[in-house]
Amino acid sequence: MSDEERRLDQFKAGDLKIANAFGMSYEQLAASARRVFRRLAVVPGQDFGAALAAVVGGTSIEDAWDALDELVDLGLLQDSTSGRYRFHDLVRLLARERLQKGRARSTAMCSPAG
Repeated sequence: MSDEERRLDQFKAGDLKIANAFGMSYEQLAASARRVFRRLAVVPGQDFGAALAAVVGGTSIEDAWDALDELVDLGLLQDSTSGRYRFHDLVRLLARERLQKGRARSTAMCSPAG
């Protein structure tokens, strides 16, 4: 487990790990919003707009706006009045973790049985 992953796992509010709270929000997302969320984790920089979310999410701009709205509503992204979005550092860690798990699952499914 990397230092970043440990960092996410260490934060608690009472008996609830913050990672679990983020995970519960993630599970409520539509499949397209999950994909956008995971893929945005690797976007460099502090913030991004809907056009970039559409490109990395492999979706239309309209669907990207819907996904971003859903992510903001569930507290997984922060928005600004300028139409830009950003991750909290800990939420970005969750998104990267989910992206890595998805890649590992895809690799395992594509590997020939030995």
